[in-house]
Formats: sequence, C-alpha cells, structure tokens
Amino acid sequence: MQSNSPEAGHSQRMEKAGFEKSLDVLEKGYNVDIKAIVTDRYTGVQLYMWKERLLIQHYFVPWHLGKGIGKKMDALAKNKSTQEVGARVW
Repeated sequence: MQSNSPEAGHSQRMEKAGFEKSLDVLEKGYNVDIKAIVTDRYTGVQLYMWKERLLIQHYFVPWHLGKGIGKKMDALAKNKSTQEVGARVW
C-alpha cells in the first residue's frame, strides 16, 4: 500500500489497511484458507480481527509481548517502593 493512498493516513491506519488488503488477496486471489495468523500488536489490526475475522486464530509476535512486559518491569524497578522487582528479574 502506498503512503499517499486515500486509505492510508498515519501508520496505524496504513498498517490495518495493508493487513486487510493482504488477507483479501490471499483468500480471494490465491484461495488460501487462513486458520491462524501472527501479527504485531497494532490496535487497528486487533479490533479488525476481533470484530470481522472471528474464525481466524490471532496471535501476537512473542518478542513484542516480552518487550511490553520488560518496559513495565523497568518502570517498577525505578519506583523506590518496588525497586526490588528490577533486581530479581534482571
């Protein structure tokens, strides 16, 4: 999808539009029966999968999940009352 496309706009919207278009091409153009898919944690893609594609199992890239947990643990470690969390995890 081109960034100057009317469907695009900012990266979140462009990610969702490209994702939808890719699924359509695979399913309609190549007759692929998609049972499961792994994506980043883009909110637009998550909502689309939850509302429109209920029959497809949707998973997230594990690296992104770990990164999110790591950020929360770092934040806890910076707080004086919970700084032991950082010492125990890392």
